[in-house]
Order: sequence, then C-alpha cells, then structure tokens
Amino acid sequence: MTVVMIGEEDSAIAFGLIGVASYTAENFEEFRTMMEKFLRNPEVDLIIINDRMYYEHEDYILKLKQATNHPTIVEIQDIIGPAGPDPLDEILKKYVGGV
Repeated sequence: MTVVMIGEEDSAIAFGLIGVASYTAENFEEFRTMMEKFLRNPEVDLIIINDRMYYEHEDYILKLKQATNHPTIVEIQDIIGPAGPDPLDEILKKYVGGV
C-alpha cells in the first residue's frame, strides 16, 4: 500500500518523518497536477490531504471523490489545529441550537 500526503509544510514535515511521501502545493495548479499524477498511479492507494489544503480546494476534491473510488482520498486535521468548522459543532448548532 502506497500512501502520499499533500498539505501545509508543517504537516508534510511531520508525515515525512514517519516515512510517508509528503508534498506541499503553493497554488491550485500545483495541487491539481499532483492529484492527477497520484490518481493515474495505480500503486497509490491512499491520498491524505490536511484540512487547510482541503478547504482551500474543497470543490475540486469533492468532484474527484465523486468520480473515483481509487485511490482513497481522506482529509485530516492539520498538525497546528483545525482550519475549518468542527463537524460536531455544526451538528450541535443545527439540532440543539448553538454552541
């Protein structure tokens, strides 16, 4: 199983230290180029994207997830903290009424 990670520099360094091939993208074009390369590579089974990168390119990533089921694309919390709304907070606001 080959795992790759795309994210902010701090997260990329941390994943690199545990042996995961890690990359950073300075703009959407670099991100898109990396994603296309990983999607074409049959050896890549898992693409990890930190949430800061995910929220920056959310529409594109969601389209990719709908179009393919291999490799698996997952988003994780950034090493320095969450970038977007906490899903649990959003559920509580919707059903309980504010947090």
